[in-house]
Amino acid sequence: MFGFDLDGVLYPWHGHVYNWAVENLNLELTHDEFWKWPGGWFYQNRENLIVNNIVGNPLLYNKSAVLPEIHDAVWEIKELVGDVCYITGRPEIVRFDTKLWIERSHLPDPDNVFFTPSQFGAKLEIIQQQGCDFFVDDRLDYIRELLGHTQLFLVDKIWNENFEHETVTRIQDVTDIPAILEEA
Repeated sequence: MFGFDLDGVLYPWHGHVYNWAVENLNLELTHDEFWKWPGGWFYQNRENLIVNNIVGNPLLYNKSAVLPEIHDAVWEIKELVGDVCYITGRPEIVRFDTKLWIERSHLPDPDNVFFTPSQFGAKLEIIQQQGCDFFVDDRLDYIRELLGHTQLFLVDKIWNENFEHETVTRIQDVTDIPAILEEA
């Protein structure tokens, strides 16, 4: 089983959030200034009501379809590995929109969508229950939680740029994965 995070891996949520914030909050920040960890605007304001409202806004989870090259890579990974699943820390309020996006994007195994018990909750238990041999994420808290439990891929982002680990394969995006799996 190959597990995928959604936001930052398959869905460009961070770009949609950044654009929404610039337009609606009149922010004059670059994408990097907005998302940098730990000094970026989003992370500095994480406990703020406005960030909670952004994270819970269903419109930001359905703004665009999966990119064609990402779509094709997910299907290729499914052919190489077998079943796939999607494990997300999205808030419960966007469950319907999440499933709808996966179905509209024509991604494989649309019924294999799992939400952590709480927003930003642990993914380890779900990964173990689903028997994920591989998992791809962009967030370091999840990658660190999963070290030693599954083969990990880390999508290169501004918020994880200084992380390196000998058992984690850093990738530009999921289109890199099929070739890596074929080499193994």
